[in-house]
Amino acid sequence: MSCGIFEHNTLALIATPATYGAEETDLNNFDALPILAGSSMSLGGDDETLDYLRGTFSQGGHTPGSAYWTVNVNTPLFGGGLNAGALVALPLDKPLRSAGFVKQDAFVVDLGAGGVTGNYALGDLVTKTVGGATVGYLAAIDDSVPTNVLALIYNATLANAPVATDGITFASGGTATASVDAYEAFVYKPTSDCSAMANACLRWYYGGVLCVGLGGRANVDFDFSAGKSAKVNFQFTTLFADPVDLAQPTDKLPPNTTPPRVVNGYLGVGGYAPTSVAQLQVQLQGDIQINDDLSAVDGYSGVDFRGRNPQGSFSHDMTLIAEHDPYDIWKLGGKALLVVRLGTVAGNRFHFVMPQAQAMRPGMKVDNKKLKYDRKYTLTGNDDELMIFYY
Repeated sequence: MSCGIFEHNTLALIATPATYGAEETDLNNFDALPILAGSSMSLGGDDETLDYLRGTFSQGGHTPGSAYWTVNVNTPLFGGGLNAGALVALPLDKPLRSAGFVKQDAFVVDLGAGGVTGNYALGDLVTKTVGGATVGYLAAIDDSVPTNVLALIYNATLANAPVATDGITFASGGTATASVDAYEAFVYKPTSDCSAMANACLRWYYGGVLCVGLGGRANVDFDFSAGKSAKVNFQFTTLFADPVDLAQPTDKLPPNTTPPRVVNGYLGVGGYAPTSVAQLQVQLQGDIQINDDLSAVDGYSGVDFRGRNPQGSFSHDMTLIAEHDPYDIWKLGGKALLVVRLGTVAGNRFHFVMPQAQAMRPGMKVDNKKLKYDRKYTLTGNDDELMIFYY
């Protein structure tokens, strides 16, 4: 007699086929997702009720209609570590690229206590002071640790990595000097180029039952709560494929790297560091739509991104207006740099950079009998509203 299938007897694999909607069958091309309890896969779609006129009140049944899978994946955020000094691919690379992100090479350059002399701006071309070789483009300067000011550089030219004592120059005129060799990094940025977006093939094993989702796209939310590991929630929509009986593979297990906790971190709002921030959330809020298609087997031919409205929120101790005035920031429609630093170990460090976060109406709330500002914001930009540096 079977004892049933239990929640923890679940395995989720993800691949990103080159051809949209293709089913990947080679398990070597799949990564195992480290899913947490509460993750699930469920069936959605449209059924048609045939409400025939009849002599009774009894229902006449319905016709099964179009079908798709919705997949909810909760996972901690963590890096892959280093291998012989080289940065290992991010375990969440495939789901992030299925959520409308693209990956680029990047640098994190430690400028020591010297920081930057002169002006700099988001998107500045960064070059070597001697020779003028292109290093990349500036995402942000993080001066939250005055003795280790960091330059976060995206779309980097790896061959031109700054080394210790190299000078770098920003297009706006500023200059700086690397205190140590630049850290190799990857950066994930949203894109509006549909052809650059990955599509997910998901294999979801409930014990010996396999459910397959094709052509998947995902929304993604990030949650940073003090003292806990950072959490990521992916909400996939995929095309439907019939479940089958198939034993779980025994050689595809999720990585077991310990995720960094949200401690000794930093949240910067422009040049202000709010105190007692218990939680910060970021939601991509992509507009994901399913393509109705009468020629498709199950009524849908694809899943598309058709826009996004990224937002977030955090709260912090209420202070005197002279120290920090969130109402004036809101009234002026100002945009500020938000940067979140997470982790201290190489291969398990992250910077979340939101260069142009625009304040929404501030509110107030009581948290553990303390008054706090309840801050919400919209992430604006030109495909640079959120950059996730991993190094």
